[in-house]
Amino acid sequence: MMRPRFLNNDEFAQVVRNAPLVGIDLIIRDPEQCVLVGLRMNEPAKGKWFVPGGAVRKYERLADAFVRIVKSEIGFEASIGDAKFIGVSTCTTLMYSGRRGSARTTSCSRTRST
Repeated sequence: MMRPRFLNNDEFAQVVRNAPLVGIDLIIRDPEQCVLVGLRMNEPAKGKWFVPGGAVRKYERLADAFVRIVKSEIGFEASIGDAKFIGVSTCTTLMYSGRRGSARTTSCSRTRST
C-alpha cells in the first residue's frame, strides 16, 4: 500500500485547475468592524480585492490548514480555536475558452451557521 504524501507545487497547480477545492477564508475585523481585504495575486479573481484565505491541502487537517493559511496570508500565529466559524460558502467557476477568447464567471452562495 502506498503511503500518503503531500502534493508538490506542480501537482497542486494542476488540481486547482481541474478539481473542486476546499478552502478557508479569513474574515478579520478591526475594532470599527472594518474587514481586512487584499488584492488577489492568483486565480480565481486575480486582481480583485478579497479576504485572505487559501486551499486545504491533500491529507491536511483543517486545524493545520488554518494555522498555515493565517501565517502565510497575514503573518500572524493563531490556532483554529482562536477563530469563530461563520458558515459555508459554495463557489462555482465556469470557464470558457474558444476562438473568440475566454471568459470566467464565478457565482457564490453562503450558508450561515447557527
